[in-house]
Amino acid sequence: MSFEKALQEAWTEVSDFRTSYFKHISSIIDTNAIKKARLKIGIDVMHGAARRDDGRGPLDTRAACARGEQLEEVVEVQHGSASLDAELSSEPSGDLARRRRAGPDRAVVALAIATMVATYALVVLGSTVRVTNSGMGCPSWPLCYGHIGPVDRFHALLEQSHRYLVALVTVGTFSTAFLARRSRARRTAFAPAAVAAALVLVQAALGALTVFAKNAPWTVAVHLVVGLVFLAATVVTAVAAIRGRRGSWSLANVGRWGAALLVVTLATIVGGSLVVANAGAGACPSWPLCPSSATGLADWQLLHRSLAGLTGVTLVAFVWSRWRSTAGWPAWRVAALASGGTYVAVAALGAASALTRGAPSWADVHLAMVALLWMLVVATETALATRRATSTPVSALTA
Repeated sequence: MSFEKALQEAWTEVSDFRTSYFKHISSIIDTNAIKKARLKIGIDVMHGAARRDDGRGPLDTRAACARGEQLEEVVEVQHGSASLDAELSSEPSGDLARRRRAGPDRAVVALAIATMVATYALVVLGSTVRVTNSGMGCPSWPLCYGHIGPVDRFHALLEQSHRYLVALVTVGTFSTAFLARRSRARRTAFAPAAVAAALVLVQAALGALTVFAKNAPWTVAVHLVVGLVFLAATVVTAVAAIRGRRGSWSLANVGRWGAALLVVTLATIVGGSLVVANAGAGACPSWPLCPSSATGLADWQLLHRSLAGLTGVTLVAFVWSRWRSTAGWPAWRVAALASGGTYVAVAALGAASALTRGAPSWADVHLAMVALLWMLVVATETALATRRATSTPVSALTA
């Protein structure tokens, strides 16, 4: 098995320990004095892996630093796969330590993925509630007609099922954040998990506000948009948990086209929600342009379609800008191509929804595919942002 394939299949991982190692070195030696004296320092990135240029055998940098020796020779650093964090800590080493960490680490990944899938189901079910006009199926909150369990009315059952799924997603979100905080290998997932935990509370409050406002258009639109932002947070958490410590966060890896794609895609979703909120779904029964006889509500449709077209152009530009740099990363390329295919499906479903004057079934499937496209866009960009760092000279310490 090649090294690149081992990385892709998670049999091994490359970690960048420069920050922790430099912090350790700086705590035991005076790096400023070395800079002023214009001396060179040998960095032993793995204990026993560095050798002297004169062939006198291994160089123990830490022991030399402890004795106060000044290392004037340049050493050759041989790359290894051991974890410096494990070496510098007092935790148990070997198979026992790995087994102790494996349980929580796997739990973070599994729970993050399960929460992401449940959140997607929540968005789809919320769409079904909206297109079937079931939003007021339960006129009270959080109980439905004073009952906790399901009721025997279709609209009430849909609305209350949506609330049950919200409760399940809330538990999953907070549990993921808790486990990610305790996991060393998956701690990069904690920040997005904490954001998701905050958003799920905001989303629950917006759900209650929507009920109390009797499904006012603006509350429905805001509820949907925040829901999709929350979905994005769960996707970021899941990708970060899967990738673990393969690299540090770097938004520069996403690039300008990636940032533009996120903004334009979210703007398109907001435009679609405004079409529904203003009852403009059936105002333009043609595609891609509207007939001259269309009402003023068709302007919302044209705005949404223009943004959708811009999203397609930006998606192509983003994938093209990162295609060459991901030559050795087939999984990312597959996800990027899947994003393109999903975009085509979204456009086709949008056309079908327009031609059928916003038929509930087409509108429901359309939003489900929109949410899937949003997930794929966020996932591909998160993977780039957490891409493992490339090797750089350790001489930056004395630069």
